[in-house]
Amino acid sequence: MFEQLNEAVLSVINKIEHSGNLAYISGVTVRELVMGEKPISYVIVTNATYSTIKNLFKRVVEVAHKNSVTVIENKTAFEIYYNEDNSEDTLAEDKIFKILQSFDFTINSIAYHPDRGILDSFGGMDDINSKTIKFTNPLQSEIAKKPLRMLRALRYSAQLGFTIDEKTKADIKKCALLIKRVSNDRIREELDKILISQNPGVFKQM
Repeated sequence: MFEQLNEAVLSVINKIEHSGNLAYISGVTVRELVMGEKPISYVIVTNATYSTIKNLFKRVVEVAHKNSVTVIENKTAFEIYYNEDNSEDTLAEDKIFKILQSFDFTINSIAYHPDRGILDSFGGMDDINSKTIKFTNPLQSEIAKKPLRMLRALRYSAQLGFTIDEKTKADIKKCALLIKRVSNDRIREELDKILISQNPGVFKQM
């Protein structure tokens, strides 16, 4: 399933790991590869710090995400989630886990390394196989930080033909009013994606 990996991705991982850090392909990239699709974007998670990434790559673009940057390498864009915790007492693996835990859904919280294999701390592989959407971190405090994820759950359900987990549905109902914190433009973007999907009927769930 990982035969489609872009050589540029492996090059970026090798460059980060030669600096003494860990780096994994993750996010939607892994999910798309597992599902037999060609990745439309490349996500990498690493315990390397922001300053390390800035020193390793010539073209680094700031983005809206708190702990990520876009790196342009070999004519390819990579979204790199870096480590914000500079504590030497925290294990590199724990820093990777913390980043993955911050991702939206379990199906997007899987990591992969060409030598170390799949890292699936949140059951994302099982959820892909059962076609289920679940929040990676279902705490209401986490949903409150990024309420657009509630609408994104419906969008993924529509695009992938997956079913939203019952607990996830319940959490969305409890936090539904928080969607008012999201800008109209971002809400419209998600709704447009639902409308042009193969399953626009998920609107009924709202």
